[in-house]
Amino acid sequence: MPITPAHFRVLNTLRHWDVYIDAIFFLGGISKDQVLEAFKAQIFFDDQDTHLKPASILVPSGKVPYRSNSQLQLIDLKTLTLKRVDALKALKGKKK
Repeated sequence: MPITPAHFRVLNTLRHWDVYIDAIFFLGGISKDQVLEAFKAQIFFDDQDTHLKPASILVPSGKVPYRSNSQLQLIDLKTLTLKRVDALKALKGKKK
């Protein structure tokens, strides 16, 4: 089963809630609590309790549920990435 990238889930959830933000960081698999403390984060969202527990000591934290039947699983990320790379190359070619 493919895993939907975290940033898609977060962005779609925020849009659904009509929440607008100035900055957002996606931390991948690194320790969240140390980064949140260093950046003086105001709020934290994650889909895993193992990340939420230590983070919740520092900042308000909320769980973003992950639906296994999400339509985002249908996205072919490799093709999407290749199309983006091709588009960026085309833009660079036009600027010359």
